[in-house]
Amino acid sequence: MLVSAMFETTLKSILLATSCLSTGLTLGSDKFDLVVFPWIIEGTSTEFKSLNEVQLQESITELAQSIGKPVSLQKLYGTEPNYVRNIFKALGEYTAVKLDEKLGNDVTVQPYICKLADTLVVSTAINQWNGYRVVALAHQTVIDNKSPGKPLKSGLLRDALRESYRKAVRNIKSDPPQDNLKIKITNKKNTRFRLGSISKCLSHLLTEKLSQKYQMITDHGYDHYSLVERSKLKPRVARTRPTRQFILDWYNLKEKTYQFKLWKAESIFSHRITEEISHQFQLEIEDFSFEIESNKELEDYLDEQVISLKLAEMPQISKVFKAWVYLDKGRAWGLKIGDRLAAKAPTGETIKGHIVGFFGPNQNILSPRGFNVPEGAIMYVRKGQLHVDIGQTLEWD
Repeated sequence: MLVSAMFETTLKSILLATSCLSTGLTLGSDKFDLVVFPWIIEGTSTEFKSLNEVQLQESITELAQSIGKPVSLQKLYGTEPNYVRNIFKALGEYTAVKLDEKLGNDVTVQPYICKLADTLVVSTAINQWNGYRVVALAHQTVIDNKSPGKPLKSGLLRDALRESYRKAVRNIKSDPPQDNLKIKITNKKNTRFRLGSISKCLSHLLTEKLSQKYQMITDHGYDHYSLVERSKLKPRVARTRPTRQFILDWYNLKEKTYQFKLWKAESIFSHRITEEISHQFQLEIEDFSFEIESNKELEDYLDEQVISLKLAEMPQISKVFKAWVYLDKGRAWGLKIGDRLAAKAPTGETIKGHIVGFFGPNQNILSPRGFNVPEGAIMYVRKGQLHVDIGQTLEWD
C-alpha cells in the first residue's frame, strides 16, 4: 500500500511537471501578478543609499501591502527542482504581489530615483511582463534640502513612491495599440554631464512624456527582469524590440531649461538603415513636466511614423521596377523575408509575390497614402507582373 501511494504521488508530480512544460508555464507562475524590483538610484550622493536604506526598503514593502498580498519569491523558487543558489539569494530583494485588482496582464514595477539640482525625482515604471514594454510611467518630486550626512524625513520616499505608482496606474491605457511604433531612447556615451546621471534622468522624464502618446521601450530594470526570468517563475518570452531608436546628447543652458541633440538611429530589429541626423530642441521644465517649446519637429516626425505603421492598413505598392515592387510597409510593420502577399488587379488577374529585401528613406519613395516611406519592403512578383500598379493594396497569401 505504501509503495502504491508513493508511486501514485510520483506519477502525479511527473504529470504536473509535464503539463507545465507543455503549456510553457512553471510552478508558481499564477501565484503573483506583479513584481516590485529593487530601487535604481542615480545622481545622488554616495551615502544617500546607506543613509536611507531602511526607508527605501520600507517604501517598497508598504507599497506591496497597499495594493495586494505580498508573496515570497524566495519560497516559490525554493520549491523548484535544481534551483540556483545565487538566484535564490538575489530574489530576497524582490517583492512579488498577488494584486487585489489585476492590471490586465502580469507586470513589473521599477522604482527609480534621480536628482536634478536639489530635487529628487521619484519615478515608477510599470512594464508589461510579456516583452518588457512600458505600460505606464509617472513621477513625484521630493525637495532634498537636507544637509549632507542626514537622511530624508521619515515617510517621504514611501509617500512619493505610492503617489507615483497611483499616477502610473491612472495612465495605463486599456485599448490595444493601433500601430507598431515602439520607441527607445538612449544617451550618447560621451555625455557632458557628470557620470551621465543628469542626462539619464532627463531622458527618463522625456520617456515618460512620450509614453502618454506612444509605445516606449526602456532598459531601466531589465537586469532585474532578467533575474526573475532566469528563475522560471514566469514563462520566458521574447523581449520587445524597438522599431525606432533615438540617441540623445543633452546640454544645460540655464536653470530649468535643457537642450539636446537627437540622432534618429532608425533601429529596425537592431539593424540600422539610415544615417544619423542631429536635431536641436528646447525643453522647459515646469514642476518637472516636459513641454517642447517653439519646435514640434519631433512630435510631427513621430506622428508620421504612427501613420506609416498602422497595423490595420495592409501594404500598398509605392514603386514598380521591372519584376520588383516597393511597398510602404516593412520590418517595423511586421513583414519578414519570404512572406507571401497577393492582390487582385482591376482586370481580375491575380498578382502574387514574396518579400526578398527591404529599403530605407534614402530611396525617397512616396507612399500612395501620402507619406514618405521611412523603411519598406521589396517584393518579387512571381505571378501577374504585367498587371501591377502603384496604389494596389496587398493581402496575405
